[in-house]
Amino acid sequence: MEELNDGLNEDVYPMREQSRELILAQDHFGNTALHHSSALQNFATVMRLIHLGVPVGAINSSGQTFLHLLDASRDIDKYIEVLRCTLSQSPSFPISYRDNYGFSIVQTFSGSIKNLDSILPEQWSEITSLLGNQTLGDGRGCFYGEDLELDFPADSLASR
Repeated sequence: MEELNDGLNEDVYPMREQSRELILAQDHFGNTALHHSSALQNFATVMRLIHLGVPVGAINSSGQTFLHLLDASRDIDKYIEVLRCTLSQSPSFPISYRDNYGFSIVQTFSGSIKNLDSILPEQWSEITSLLGNQTLGDGRGCFYGEDLELDFPADSLASR
């Protein structure tokens, strides 16, 4: 039997040939297992797939990566962990990539955050370091971008 050269890390989770094919498959719309797990907000499965070494850069027919579909407001710490693992596996992952609707991952992240007060200063610091100062803000908690303006008042951090 021919060995697949797909980058999957079987030392972490041994799998059968059928499992490997399913994990790497794309549906009619180009969605992968990572896209589906992200749309379902299943952080545990997303993390397991990333640890398996599933390619994180797949883009569906809407031009979205799996990170476009993941809702940071569900669990900010798990979202940060997914970002950390994604960038560890693929340091050149295109965080600023825009989908067919014109939204970048940074914009979908900021759009999913409804209550800014629920994000702790150390979480903001981690997010900024992962997504990049030039993309996210100026270190004072103010977000900006071509189509994005989300103010996070620096004074609210002082009261914590």
